[in-house]
Amino acid sequence: MSRVAPPPVSHFDPLIGRDDVVRRIEALVASRPLVTLWGPAGIGKTRVASHIVRRALDDGKKATFVDLSRVRDGALVLSVIGHELGIAATRIARPGDRLPEAIGTAVRDAGIALVVLDNVEQIGAALAPALIRIMASSSPTHWLVTSRERLDLAGEATFELEPLALPKSSADVLEADATRLLLARAGGRWTDPASLSPDDIPVLFEIVRELEGVPLAIELAAGRMGSLGLRAVAERLPARLDLLGRGARGAPERQASARGAILWSWELLTQQHQRALTAMAVFRGSFAIDAACAVVHAALEPSSRQRATLPIDLVQDLRDKSLLRGAGDGRLAMSESVRAFAAERAADLDADVEVAHMQVFLALTRSGSPPPLSDRDNLMTAARTALDRSKVEHALELLRALDAIVTRSGPFGLHVPLLDRAITSTVANSNEAGGAITSELVAFVRSARGRAHAMAGRHAEAMRDLEDAVGILRASGPPGALAEALLARGTAALTLRDLTVASACYEEAVAVSDAAGDRLGAARARGNLAAVAHDARDFDGARRGYTQAIETLELIGASRLAAVLHGNLGLIDQELGHFAAARARFERAHIALEAQGDPRLLSLAIGHLGALSHEEGSLEAAIVDLERAARPLQDLGDKRSQAIAAGRLVAALADADRGAEARAVLDQARKTLSESDDRIAFVLLELAGAFIALERVRRNEGTNSALEDIRQRVATVVRCEAGRHSVADVSDDARTALRILAARLSPLLTARKESRILYVTDGARRFRIGDGDLVDLEARRSARLIVAALVDALERRDRGGLSQSDLFATGWPGERAAPAAVDNRVNVTLSFIRKAGLGPWLKSDEHGLFLDPSLFVLRVREL
Repeated sequence: MSRVAPPPVSHFDPLIGRDDVVRRIEALVASRPLVTLWGPAGIGKTRVASHIVRRALDDGKKATFVDLSRVRDGALVLSVIGHELGIAATRIARPGDRLPEAIGTAVRDAGIALVVLDNVEQIGAALAPALIRIMASSSPTHWLVTSRERLDLAGEATFELEPLALPKSSADVLEADATRLLLARAGGRWTDPASLSPDDIPVLFEIVRELEGVPLAIELAAGRMGSLGLRAVAERLPARLDLLGRGARGAPERQASARGAILWSWELLTQQHQRALTAMAVFRGSFAIDAACAVVHAALEPSSRQRATLPIDLVQDLRDKSLLRGAGDGRLAMSESVRAFAAERAADLDADVEVAHMQVFLALTRSGSPPPLSDRDNLMTAARTALDRSKVEHALELLRALDAIVTRSGPFGLHVPLLDRAITSTVANSNEAGGAITSELVAFVRSARGRAHAMAGRHAEAMRDLEDAVGILRASGPPGALAEALLARGTAALTLRDLTVASACYEEAVAVSDAAGDRLGAARARGNLAAVAHDARDFDGARRGYTQAIETLELIGASRLAAVLHGNLGLIDQELGHFAAARARFERAHIALEAQGDPRLLSLAIGHLGALSHEEGSLEAAIVDLERAARPLQDLGDKRSQAIAAGRLVAALADADRGAEARAVLDQARKTLSESDDRIAFVLLELAGAFIALERVRRNEGTNSALEDIRQRVATVVRCEAGRHSVADVSDDARTALRILAARLSPLLTARKESRILYVTDGARRFRIGDGDLVDLEARRSARLIVAALVDALERRDRGGLSQSDLFATGWPGERAAPAAVDNRVNVTLSFIRKAGLGPWLKSDEHGLFLDPSLFVLRVREL
């Protein structure tokens, strides 16, 4: 042996995100004589193997790296190996049938501990039998082979190299290995994550996810970032093979571009395998093996279908050659780069594989079993195919299955463009359909779009669609579908806090479900009626309704919905100050929802825990939970929940004196709501900004202006009307924020010896001015109602006071009296209110009576 070959110099760059993989491969190599490191083009096999050789050399072991990428003739492979290993010609100048033994003996005699044979897929058939003989003579040397497919030798250990870890959401994008590689290879300012703006983060997340954790694709994209920037790279990702078309100078063609890397594998395929791969480009995301076989069968030429090669064999071969990858649960997937390469060749197919693909997923929707989340993208593709071919009924069936997935797992607006097309096609083709499109399907597509609009904060559009759906089903539709549409319309109204419309929808849904014997529908509607009572602060009625609904839901096995209602009971406990009971409810809901695979509902449950910790004063725990709750919501498309989660996090961060972080979260949340018409989400978010002003009060920085900022934000919430109520009255999220704000502000104002504080409990049952006497109005209904109205007007910053007739209508609702009696009742009650401590603060103008605007109202749970 004349030399020990080091790994290629070009691979001395730091290896990112592979530390655990390297350790696992080293352990496998140490325990087995032959290990094949296999995986698709660009996955980093050569780089990992080079790194392992380098580590062995650094440890004082003899190790060598043999690059076989240029060898295409299997007859030459042994000569090349001998030459690359530096074995003297005289050592191998013996009959050909002894060459493997000569190589093995030379390696053994040189004391080489590890030999890497890199890139052998093109010569695997010739290498495999020879390698067995080499190894028999080289023991105890260990051999590590890299290839796009396994050698399938007896005793061979295999290690499939997976893509780099991807971020789960934009919130954790900077921690992911794939992101770290992208930024490191991009160089320049990109190496400092602090240089990224909040607007860069979602774009970076999109790029990293689209590159699928494939190191070659990541490095090629990184090479474009310096000249193009993040957004231009993201915009060019749909044409990924062009974007990823230029690598480092001097790189082999198979590593210089994504297209070149895949072309290497393509040229090793038979014509049948090429047709099969091209056909499977119709899939998006992962797919079942049976689905792949059906599409491949449609793509094969008629003569090929009668020969021995079966679609299942072609699919398996493509998996073995790393052109497909395992996706868990017996499913397969194709990388986007391979899919784009194969799709470029789809025109060569004379079969309509798109129709075959559509038929596969149409059959799945009719099977009676709900499609898995992993079929979401394929259902979208199939629905698009159906619409393109004017198969409207098929499209509606596919969209119904898709909607069930999107509604549970998001993103919630994903299928809106398809729903738009379906509605247009339904109207255009209604006469031609000959009655095949049922009213239920017509109503479904309206309802689905309405629910998606509601999640996106487009409430006016949502209500139009949902009202249309209810109208269609009332005229001619099955009871179950009508009840479902009523629930959706009621929930949209409840989101707007229009309690009257919500109640009417839910009550009708109860009646329809009861009449049809639908226990699940009735329980859902009763649970939602309880939510109406909850928002109206009828806590006793809400508790009864929730409990009744939970009993039914648990009895019929609807544990997911029962968990949501347990969380709602926890919110009631929290409002009543029963924190231990609230936490127990929230934790129960959290545990149940964690097992359900519903990221939105799980985030809401975690958010409840965070808000409770905030109210309890456990800021560190609150921030941890609120950040956990906010992350998934960023990618789901539920604008209201996202705004509430962001507002809670803003409040907790500011309360922990982390104002800069709070402002950044607030600014980003405002941008998220920029295309929404959700006024309630806006005011809840702006109320959270009061906690940033509160931080200024604590720091004694512009205290007077900060206090005025807080007043204005509170006034905005109180003034915002939902239905016929103030948001401050019918939103438990607003009430919680106001309670926490008051609890934090009270000691600060007391420390300032501020006497202009009006402490008031719910409904003005009790109040106190500054450190004065406590006034109990529980038994004084008229006085209580008038004080409550005056306080509301003060918080709303209303201009003008309450007239004598306004005061009478407020204090004695629904009653009539002669003018003299009106004046007498009002004056007697006002006299009591003045003597109770509000006298110095009651003012009047030409409009009537009002409270001194300098008073600072703090709503508290109890006094």
